[in-house]
Amino acid sequence: MLIDMAPHARGELAQFDVCIVGSGPAGLTVARESCRAGLSVCLVESGAHRSSGGIQDLNSGAVDSTDGYREETLREGRCRQFGGTANLWNHQIRGEPARYVRYVPLDEIDFQSREWVPESGWPFTGQVIEPFYERAQQICGINSFDCPPEFLEVGTKNGQLWRTEKIESVVSQFGLADTFVERYPRELIRDPRVAVILGATLLRFQMDPLSRVITSGQVGTPDGRKLWIRSRTFVLAAGGLENARILLLQEDLQSGGLGNQHDMVGRCFMDHPQITLGVLTPFSSSLFAQAELYDQHHFGRQAMMRLLHIRPEVMRREKMLNLCGVLVPHFKTLRDNRSATLHQLMVRVPRFIYRNLSSRHHSTPLGAPFRPFRQRLLEDYYAEGQCGWSRVTQPGRRFVRFSIRSLVEQSPDRSNRVMLQHESDQFDQRKIKILWRWNELDLRSIRQAQQIFFEELASAGIGKLVPLEETTGGQPRRFDSPHHFLGTTRMHHNPRNGVVDADCRVHGVPNLFVAGSSVFPTGGFANPTFTIIALALRLASYLQSELQAKPAINSPSEIASRQTSTG
Repeated sequence: MLIDMAPHARGELAQFDVCIVGSGPAGLTVARESCRAGLSVCLVESGAHRSSGGIQDLNSGAVDSTDGYREETLREGRCRQFGGTANLWNHQIRGEPARYVRYVPLDEIDFQSREWVPESGWPFTGQVIEPFYERAQQICGINSFDCPPEFLEVGTKNGQLWRTEKIESVVSQFGLADTFVERYPRELIRDPRVAVILGATLLRFQMDPLSRVITSGQVGTPDGRKLWIRSRTFVLAAGGLENARILLLQEDLQSGGLGNQHDMVGRCFMDHPQITLGVLTPFSSSLFAQAELYDQHHFGRQAMMRLLHIRPEVMRREKMLNLCGVLVPHFKTLRDNRSATLHQLMVRVPRFIYRNLSSRHHSTPLGAPFRPFRQRLLEDYYAEGQCGWSRVTQPGRRFVRFSIRSLVEQSPDRSNRVMLQHESDQFDQRKIKILWRWNELDLRSIRQAQQIFFEELASAGIGKLVPLEETTGGQPRRFDSPHHFLGTTRMHHNPRNGVVDADCRVHGVPNLFVAGSSVFPTGGFANPTFTIIALALRLASYLQSELQAKPAINSPSEIASRQTSTG
């Protein structure tokens, strides 16, 4: 149920079993599972039902990156709104109004300690999280990732399209964004066991100095109202950047911030840089029709899509990082799809102009950025959030080549980090500053992948790949952030190497936990949402085992009745 802060202004809410900060997929999942287990839950969200520019300003920060990580990513990639970043999910299929999100589990190799990847290794194997992956399928409304026989592909000279000695294909699935934007938020508001507080930003924690237990958290509104919330446990589920910021801001409780006794909070910040590996010209135009499984499509009632993937044994042999490949077709001419051209002009031109005219990102003459503009119109319609290219009539006549777009794994690097700057926000809390760069392992892995795709696709009779050249300094020429903020409160059994333990408990703080992608020690290539939800289920199960035996002091319904009597 929704709780109004007004009757409690500068007061206190009675104790809950679990207080969750953040209402994105991680926070919603922990809240749903906890209340279903009979625990009393308080869910705190900085935003409201609709996005507000004033609250979004809290996402602003600074970026120090010679390699092109953009400052606007901090604001564009986060959403202070009920449902969190699920409100930003915008993947669409051509001809359908629904919005989707891609789900992919991490690979087993992603959980393992790899000697060529410093700081790699999760505190548990993929087998530990597998049961929670299975439960996450139900929550996300998707099927098993085991490929049914009917989904196997055929079509090239070796009978297995796009599968070679070094390359395999993996399944990604798509779930409806409304599940986390509408259905689950509405469900929690109606649940008498849950108190939902919107428009409230966490300001500080209060801690017992002897036990180091968090006793309460203070939230505030832009108009100056403040409220203390008491709870037996607290869960930070505010996102990959904000989780670290919240811990760093608690300098009154611990020098350098909570969990930061070894200067690890904010370290090892990672993203999934989206790059173009190269441009593939098929040996036969019939390949466009044969590659439909690598476009988003329905298998039964489930939306699915194949991704190109380098086999794990090849990654080990070549000592490289993980990545995927997505096929993006290029139109032969702009006339081949006028609706696509119009879509690009309306949606992408403002961003194109902004990025190419900004002196911070380009040192080329003013006219130079516009030279590739026509080519971008031909290439980019099916690149970000738009699929369904296989539905067009006669794809072999309308398309001429593919780009192979890739989400690449970054290695955990302590010099890539989230820290606090001196500038403060409207709550007088210091904003974040991001330090980000490529390292040699990141770049070498990209070059190795380009060589593998070049050799394998040609030998399989698929086509010729022209790898995208690198600029001076060895950087990929262009990349975008998919807003996958990872690793800033990383999981490790040793507090010298991480911020939370294997149960996502902050080292040194018995009742403070973290949910979301910030706990990932490494990120693989997979969109993190599916693993975020699986980890949230695992955390909720752990909290249930700790708290269920002890009855809650107050329930949200008791709070509501008290609120009515005092109003």
